[in-house]
Amino acid sequence: MVTASSRLDCPCICAICDGNLLSSDVEGGGRLISITYYLACSLGLLIIGLYCLVTKRNMVRLLIGLEILVSAANVNFIAFSAYAVPGSMHPLAHALAILSVAIGGCILAIGLAVTLYAYKHYKTLDVRKLKRIRW
Repeated sequence: MVTASSRLDCPCICAICDGNLLSSDVEGGGRLISITYYLACSLGLLIIGLYCLVTKRNMVRLLIGLEILVSAANVNFIAFSAYAVPGSMHPLAHALAILSVAIGGCILAIGLAVTLYAYKHYKTLDVRKLKRIRW
């Protein structure tokens, strides 16, 4: 139960966490969620992305799986930058994540253009059927 005194002790001053959800102390009085949660989220995204790439035959779903894999890498960049030096975040990881999102958007746009062309020309998005067709 959240009391007034426990809310004052909690550095984030929220009514939900009660100061117990946050685990590792950081310089400056703030606290961070354990890196295990970020790695578990990243692992979940990695598994979902690999599942999409291995099992799906539709080109659009393959592109979505690829973007999920890129998101898993971005979560790792940001999480490891937050825990490399306690109390600070390295801006290089943020720059790499933003650059990765921008390049991923460009790649996705090109992939969707190729997908649209393949559908207009061959009337299918199935990768296995398109592999048999000679260009």
